[in-house]
Amino acid sequence: MTQERSQGAFLLPTSRDLWCHLSTMKNIDIKSLIIGALLTSTIFLGVAAAPSGTGTAKDASVWDDKQEWEIKRTQQDQSIGWEPFGCDKNYVFYRRRTK
Repeated sequence: MTQERSQGAFLLPTSRDLWCHLSTMKNIDIKSLIIGALLTSTIFLGVAAAPSGTGTAKDASVWDDKQEWEIKRTQQDQSIGWEPFGCDKNYVFYRRRTK
């Protein structure tokens, strides 16, 4: 009896029972390799691409002093076109940029 068979329920990576159908490795043809490379590059460029004019991190850190906001204080829901930005005990403060 061989050493692999004498181990009982324990299968070693060298035993033929564990790798019974994987004794030979198939070759990858050139067409599959090209398709895989093109798919990988398409996914990479699609994720890394950013539309032009979206700005940079430097532009995001600069505050625009010319902004103008309209502010409303109410107890009712004014969520259409307005952004809630604060509240106190009875009121919710909404704002909307006008300029």
